[in-house]
Amino acid sequence: MMATRNGFRKTGLLMIWFAVVFIAGMGNVSSEAIAKTNSPAPIIQADFCLGFVNLGDDFAKIKDGFEPPLAMTDRRLWGADGQYHSTWENTDAVVMVTESSAMFRVQRFEVFSGKYPTLRGVQVGDSADDVIRAYGEPHSKGTRDATTILAYNRQGVPNPYSNNLIFYADANSGEIKSIKFVDAAAE
Repeated sequence: MMATRNGFRKTGLLMIWFAVVFIAGMGNVSSEAIAKTNSPAPIIQADFCLGFVNLGDDFAKIKDGFEPPLAMTDRRLWGADGQYHSTWENTDAVVMVTESSAMFRVQRFEVFSGKYPTLRGVQVGDSADDVIRAYGEPHSKGTRDATTILAYNRQGVPNPYSNNLIFYADANSGEIKSIKFVDAAAE
């Protein structure tokens, strides 16, 4: 039964991805055409997926999918929400989880390798120009400590710090060094 449920979940995610691409009109559009119009599809909730991990996922269902395995590196009670938050890491990823009685929910996910591409195909090692071709001009862009930061927020979310998709690139080469998805409460 579990394999069937996971199969449906993977199939469902794939169908969502194809629907987003089709609806956005990007299915048969070249990256050159996107760059010329500078109008990629807006950032939507389905964009908050890296590899097999989505913001809000039940951590128990995805934890075993990481190789090498994740290890807990921090756990603390936050005064702001009165819940425990734990951080799990391996050499390729960092996952922050909000712990509640119902489930451990993925609240932040950052990757440092090309193992986890975004829904639009951008991964660590690509260029900042690739990010802009896929996502358009960022809502916020800056440079700090030789790192260029390209930040996008989900369409229709009034809080610019909510549901952010953030790319960190080497300021000199433009190469993407990490990608982070974060729910506002995580930062």
